[in-house]
Amino acid sequence: MSPFLYAIFIAILLTGNVFGTPPQLSAQQSHTDTRALFPKLSSAEIGTLLLGEPLNHAYSRNVTTHLAANTEATERIRRTIEAMSPSFGLEALYFFPSPQVQELSPVHLYNLTRAISTMEGLKYTVENSTTRKTLYKEAYAINNPQSARRVPDPVVRSIPSEASLYALQDDDGFGRNMYKVDHFHESGATHIQMSNLTTIRMGFVPVIRPELFSLHFVILPTENGLFFYANGAMRTPAIMSGFGGLAQEGLRVRIDALYDWFVEQMEVAVAEEL
Repeated sequence: MSPFLYAIFIAILLTGNVFGTPPQLSAQQSHTDTRALFPKLSSAEIGTLLLGEPLNHAYSRNVTTHLAANTEATERIRRTIEAMSPSFGLEALYFFPSPQVQELSPVHLYNLTRAISTMEGLKYTVENSTTRKTLYKEAYAINNPQSARRVPDPVVRSIPSEASLYALQDDDGFGRNMYKVDHFHESGATHIQMSNLTTIRMGFVPVIRPELFSLHFVILPTENGLFFYANGAMRTPAIMSGFGGLAQEGLRVRIDALYDWFVEQMEVAVAEEL
């Protein structure tokens, strides 16, 4: 081997790369790819997102999907929430930078979103503190709202374009309630829509009537990682109009916790695949 070829061989061993994409070009490509998926985001917002910081935006009656991707799910989310005439809402966007997401098959990733029982014991951080509390004391799939019998987490072998299931959750703030969970899958993205089937109470006081609490998630895997978009809203009595901050904080707590839950389930699944 000539000295010149030998030098190249050593360089490959030391760097693990031959003529790889320079870091600045790789970052620029990630920025460009994100811009294509999320055309409403500013350059500053994209930079923040790619650094691992979530974006969020609170709203009241005027529903916003500013942080949503350019997918079929976005219009469905807007239409569903607007039909509620919400009092309060919050949307959020997260990016989990891991190419290993691609190692999970689409059906495996889809089934993770249906693993309701793994939400049981999910923790959240109390605002402005380091205190951790349990968000869901109980969480599991049920056969139907009438008998509410616990059933195993429903899994599929092939992804349907639409599917529904029912779940029961004993929530630290919302109490024990039943939910309908709808799944939509299109163009590689999975949209999960949760709505309450029972009246949500604060103590003995009814606060949110059936179908007036709506929580949406969109799971969008890419070559560089996974985007997790959420939009939650609720309609409450007019007397609660002064509690918008508390309501939006309650939404933020649930959205943050469910993002953490999904990432944890995904990391476990990836590790099991290795």
